[in-house]
Amino acid sequence: MDQILLILFVFFCLSIPNFYAQQNYSGNSVTNCDNNDETGPSPAFLYTCNGRKQSCQAFLIFKSQPPYDTVSSISNLTSTDPSEVAHINNITNSAEVLPSNKEVIVPLICSCSGQYYQANSSFTIPTNDDTYFTIAQNTYQGLTSYDILLRENNYSATSLNPGLILLIPLSCACPTSNQAVNGTKFLLTYSVSSGDNVYDISERFNASIRSVVHANGFTETVLDGPVIFPFTTILIPLSTEPSSSQTIIRYPPPPYSSPIIPLYKYNKRSSNRLYVWTGIGISLLVICFVLSIVLLHYKKKRNEAAQKIGK
Repeated sequence: MDQILLILFVFFCLSIPNFYAQQNYSGNSVTNCDNNDETGPSPAFLYTCNGRKQSCQAFLIFKSQPPYDTVSSISNLTSTDPSEVAHINNITNSAEVLPSNKEVIVPLICSCSGQYYQANSSFTIPTNDDTYFTIAQNTYQGLTSYDILLRENNYSATSLNPGLILLIPLSCACPTSNQAVNGTKFLLTYSVSSGDNVYDISERFNASIRSVVHANGFTETVLDGPVIFPFTTILIPLSTEPSSSQTIIRYPPPPYSSPIIPLYKYNKRSSNRLYVWTGIGISLLVICFVLSIVLLHYKKKRNEAAQKIGK
């Protein structure tokens, strides 16, 4: 009975921080074009302004891609200080062309504006092919959203033309009081890529999986952690500023070649969990085998005793 109460107590303690989540993860809702926040803040727009401070230092991850593949071009796209971007990424030449899909840390000041946190930038539309959706998803890699772009600009979705200057609210957030108590000093907005999983991202930025799960309001988990989608963002709680050593180059995944290779082989944590469960299964089988032998031996002895009594 005491063990059951202890298990229930631990489960309850682990569940408490969910009430202090930054907000729920947006999921694929950002790909819809009819979201609204009439009944309250929506993760399809930006992060809820529910932190301890109205303004704070924050960070985001942008992956270099032509024509935004230098410190100066990325800083211009995000309206940030190029010297700060260069310094935190340990880049000495602001004109240096970075490898394609190289993660770049962008420091910025995040502030409350109405019910959402945001860091404002501006963008001049270059071609007739640009739409609010392509700007949010492709140019800014999900660091802003269709819905917030449509709301913050005076142009309808069908009246965008080259040369128009758009206000771009970038996704960011400040730590909640609960996060601050637990040692979080900064929040990093991470743009999710194909193949990402919460466990690997958390480990890379020295954040506990528990803090990341709570910061994003995740409630469901599978073998590789909560399901996340490309062109969305998740918040990474940090106790110190992020470092360039924590960034990587997002190389494209190798071509699919064999249908018999299980996906868990590409995930060390998943592989370890598989070994654990395999070990548990084998142990249970051994226990069952031993119990079967004991029961058969006992039954045999009982039958022999009954035969002796019968004689």
